[in-house]
Amino acid sequence: MGKITQDHIQALARSSVSEFFRYLQPRINPTHPIKADWYIDAMGEAIMGLWRGDYTRLMVNAPPRSSKTTLCTIYTAAFILGRDPTASLMIVSYGDELSRDMALKVEALLKHRSYRALFPHTKLNKDKSRAHLFITTQGGSIRFTSLNGVMTGIGADWIIIDDPLQAAHVRSEARSDAVVQVFRESLSTRLNNPTSGKILLVQQRLSDRKST
Repeated sequence: MGKITQDHIQALARSSVSEFFRYLQPRINPTHPIKADWYIDAMGEAIMGLWRGDYTRLMVNAPPRSSKTTLCTIYTAAFILGRDPTASLMIVSYGDELSRDMALKVEALLKHRSYRALFPHTKLNKDKSRAHLFITTQGGSIRFTSLNGVMTGIGADWIIIDDPLQAAHVRSEARSDAVVQVFRESLSTRLNNPTSGKILLVQQRLSDRKST
């Protein structure tokens, strides 16, 4: 049996979202490593089905503290742009503060030396990138916005919706209806290609009246 080299390890990390997470997360945050348990692989494999085009819509419902946002939004976005630096992504959440937090974490991933070693062809265009919008030198992008943000004229190959409704508002019929309305009338029309475009919804299962 041949010796396992760093090239082998990095090739495995590029092969799937869960392996990418397993490789990179301890390097990004060595003081707070997250154990890549079975549910990481389960969520990761579901996302890879979306990546392969087995389906174009995916809902990931998981409880708090299950690393769903870290894996399904932050690491998935970085993985997609690593594998395809021409891809355009839109990441949507319930509020601006959460959007800013996710943008900072994705930016830290994209700029980390371990990420750059995995995906040397994915580079940020420093002149065009902003706090809520990262653009690659090959024309790909990740845009962060909220449900109330401006979406007119914006398109994407991937739309990732992370926690569109806060748990504190689950009993509000008006807020639940507003989420469903934005999804149906705005978000679902933002795909560059309605046939092949991907939508990933990540959240807790809080109510049967929600968009899930």
